[in-house]
Amino acid sequence: MVVSKVNSLRRHCLNVFVWLMLAGQMLWAGRLVTEDTSCNCDAVGTRYSKSINTKGDGWDGKGMRRIFEVPDMEDFPDKEEAQVVLEEDPSLLEKLPDREFDKQAVEEMRTELLQTTAVREYLYATKKNLPLGATIHFFEERDNTANQIIPLHHTFFQEDMQLPNSTMRRCSVVLNGGILRGSRCGKEIDSADYVFRDNLPPVTYQANRGKDGDYVQHHVTYYNDVGKRTNFVTASSSLLLDYIGQLEENDLAVFLKRLQQYKEPGSLIWTHMFETEQKAQQMIRIMIFRGVLQRLGVVGTMVTSHQRFLQGVQDFWRELNLKSPRASHGLMLTAISMALCEETHLYGAWPFPMDYEGRQVPYRYFYGHDSETMRENSEYDLQEEFDILRIFHKRGLLKLHIGACED
Repeated sequence: MVVSKVNSLRRHCLNVFVWLMLAGQMLWAGRLVTEDTSCNCDAVGTRYSKSINTKGDGWDGKGMRRIFEVPDMEDFPDKEEAQVVLEEDPSLLEKLPDREFDKQAVEEMRTELLQTTAVREYLYATKKNLPLGATIHFFEERDNTANQIIPLHHTFFQEDMQLPNSTMRRCSVVLNGGILRGSRCGKEIDSADYVFRDNLPPVTYQANRGKDGDYVQHHVTYYNDVGKRTNFVTASSSLLLDYIGQLEENDLAVFLKRLQQYKEPGSLIWTHMFETEQKAQQMIRIMIFRGVLQRLGVVGTMVTSHQRFLQGVQDFWRELNLKSPRASHGLMLTAISMALCEETHLYGAWPFPMDYEGRQVPYRYFYGHDSETMRENSEYDLQEEFDILRIFHKRGLLKLHIGACED
């Protein structure tokens, strides 16, 4: 009882401290908006119709198909029928050949990616690539809306890009597929020069809500299967906004513990502030909260995507026959890695409910979720994406790691 009261008091004090800092940040940010004379503040928020040219000079939309042709893909059956279909057609689960990297094809693809996505200049917003007064198009509303970058936005931006200057030799892209559970791939993943992860995944810590609404917290050992390193971690705006709602319910300590998994020196947490106008307004709270945590040394550097890169990476995958409305974080991370690394090793990409041996595979490697519900509610066609990645593997452009790794 005494320990419980002490823990409750500590959490309450932490909440009060951080919210006081947040309030101070809000007042400070407000003064920046009204006092900075370098911004045409009368024009702030002005909306007008204008489309952005994300392809750049010299863009050739046929460039991707000159590298290799991708055949049209048949629509995969509905997700609830997937298991039946796989049982009827075992060829869908044929093991991939152990293909060596095709260095020339990899280099050609890297050149195409760097041109199409401008990842080295526009992976995330900085004070250099989005100066005060610059026009910003919300990614999901880019055809008919635009706003200006104001001082409040600018306080959240880094001065310039913080990516390695030279091409890295080997990179691990770690997605969250259940195929990783029990794989013992952690050491192999962490042996890479750079590790990408998707959507704030649990590595050493996990918290799930119980039936009473309170969190059940666990120190977990998923790192045996997925590794610990976190150089670059994506965070969807919807996930972060869900947590902001939880902060109002006195769950700050849980959120902080989750974020502490990603404070490796130099690590980046990559989110999306400028998806829609409504989300941009809500994400202001997230970015202010991020500033407080970084000053406390709790998390790595949180950055927000640049619309130039987002549009470029969508164009890249569409040229490769992606029919879904938008690419997932998994495809985005794959593109980033292939642009920045000589070798891209992809783990956790597996859309099927069973493995090569016919054993059931959960949707995610971590516990505490409903696999079937998550499969049903996924906004991406993961089977379609996997089909493209499988072609990349067979062409020697990347290496898909399916199943157990050697310890």
